[in-house]
Amino acid sequence: MSTSEVVGKLLEQLRSRASLHVQRSKKLKDRLKPESAKNNVNNVVVRRRFTPRPLVSASSSDYFTRLVNSSPKPLVLRSVHHPVTNHLLKLSQSSNYRHVHIHRCIHMRSYRGLVLLSSLKLIKEYCSRNGPCHRIYTTSHSNKLLSDPGVKFDKVLIVSKKLLQKIGNLYSYKNGLVAEVPLPEPSSSLGVPRLVLAVCPSNKAKSRISGANLGTIIRSAQALEWQGVYVLKNDQIDLFDPLTIRSSQYSLSTLPYLKGTVSEIIEFIKSNNLLACHCANDGISVESDEFSDKLRSHCGLMLIIGHIPHELYTLSNKISVKSTHLSPSIDNGNSVGNSTDFSLSGDSISEPIGACSVKYSLDDQVQTGIAMYLIKKLYFKHVSASPFIMS
Repeated sequence: MSTSEVVGKLLEQLRSRASLHVQRSKKLKDRLKPESAKNNVNNVVVRRRFTPRPLVSASSSDYFTRLVNSSPKPLVLRSVHHPVTNHLLKLSQSSNYRHVHIHRCIHMRSYRGLVLLSSLKLIKEYCSRNGPCHRIYTTSHSNKLLSDPGVKFDKVLIVSKKLLQKIGNLYSYKNGLVAEVPLPEPSSSLGVPRLVLAVCPSNKAKSRISGANLGTIIRSAQALEWQGVYVLKNDQIDLFDPLTIRSSQYSLSTLPYLKGTVSEIIEFIKSNNLLACHCANDGISVESDEFSDKLRSHCGLMLIIGHIPHELYTLSNKISVKSTHLSPSIDNGNSVGNSTDFSLSGDSISEPIGACSVKYSLDDQVQTGIAMYLIKKLYFKHVSASPFIMS
């Protein structure tokens, strides 16, 4: 090969390399150059046309999922400042937080409207009726309760013992569970009610009956087959904190209930022709003929308990539980029967000198429970437990 041919071949290679270098530089400049609005729109259209975009799933847009994904993910949740901890503490302590529903778009689910169950029995009952809980909180994945066939859940989160005890409002904790489930919504109506318990909650220090005690009364109403509950609206308390749920055994999830203002309760009483009553010291006995005559002119009865507003207090009738029965007393080895009077007069126990008669004082909670039993037994024995079934 001659010298001229060798030089020509080298020049040809240099030209091809230079051309390739120019093409690569042009592509790089085109990528770095800002695109116009029109080009951006065209690119978006092309991507949407040829790349399938699945709909946003409800689980990925759920507030709790986004909360977990946007925050640190410790193996064991210990900090009270963690967003998930704040969420749980608000569910436990704030009625406003429990009840708020937010739907920002069609695919977003409500992240509130939730309550916490801190009893294994209640968790099992919920799962048997409604299926899996949203989330279960415990202290270890090795907790044997997680393998219980009656406990069903979608997700498990590990929380420290101290934090779980605070969230569940528990006095003591040992290998338990706390479940997050939907809040039971009020009924649209109570059908044709004949036995209704009206609950007036309050968090005032002077209130004689706490929310937990009201929960016990609601539980008794369900056990005695009263037909429904009417809860007076109060922004500060809703009877769905963990302690009240345990005391009521989550009765409001199966017992029909309404929520309303004082005027709405009064309208409910009048429209259903109910005899409104509340327990008082100077009330008439539920076993008396006077009470029976009053009840005969009404279709049913509403028993009111709690921090009763003035309008309801003046509208309702005062009733009391006064029962006399034989009370054994030991006197020189002999048993003597004497009368015992149950009333609300005072807080003392009196025993007359030379006699065996003892006068007991019953608080509102105990007297209301006894009144519910007597009213059901004496006047509504054959009434159905459901207000939607005529009897």
